[in-house]
Amino acid sequence: MRIEVFVVECPKETAFLFLHTGSSDACNYCLQRIGLYFYQLMDDEPYELPCHDHCGCSWELILLEGIFSTRKEELANDLAQAVAELETVNADIETCIARIEELTGQVNEALQAQAESLAAAIEWQQKAEELAAEAEALLNGSDEVTDEIQEEIDFLEQQADEVLARAEELQDQADEYGREAERLQAEKEGQDEMKATYELRKTELEKEIADLEDCLELPVIEELAASIAGSRLVLSQ
Repeated sequence: MRIEVFVVECPKETAFLFLHTGSSDACNYCLQRIGLYFYQLMDDEPYELPCHDHCGCSWELILLEGIFSTRKEELANDLAQAVAELETVNADIETCIARIEELTGQVNEALQAQAESLAAAIEWQQKAEELAAEAEALLNGSDEVTDEIQEEIDFLEQQADEVLARAEELQDQADEYGREAERLQAEKEGQDEMKATYELRKTELEKEIADLEDCLELPVIEELAASIAGSRLVLSQ
């Protein structure tokens, strides 16, 4: 799984309100403008004051800090996507945990079966050796190998061969269980690595979500301007 580190860029942005201020005895030209708030992204005056030789008007500059509404929409979308991915990652982690538990049981079962097969193989191998030794003893302990003794020897040797074949079969079975245990263990290790990767992504997503939520707590500049200026707001071109 490829991890992409998401860096939340949320510096405070700025805009400006220029309030045209002046006295109540100003000329009609100025009275039409006094009290208007001019919203601007730069700190350049909307127009030059004073307006005329006898004008007493001036600008009151109000700094607006926060984020713009378009940026807030982008951050809200990013937050929704991060939350959705976090839910998926949490589900993936739970799936890995369940599979790891299942594989752990299967590995233990395979190892137990391997041990039992090996023990049985050793037991059958010993029995084959005992039968072969018994046949050897009959052969060496007789001055004359009669048909009856030979028949007994042949029977013991046949039993020894059958028992030895069973021992080899059990050894092959133990080897198969061993290979299965190795395969399951490798899959379990892969699930462990995948789970660690998901957990790393979960940590990154939780940090990303916290950062986005902090950004979304910032005031929206356009809303600040509207709350200050109300109907007296003028959007500068």
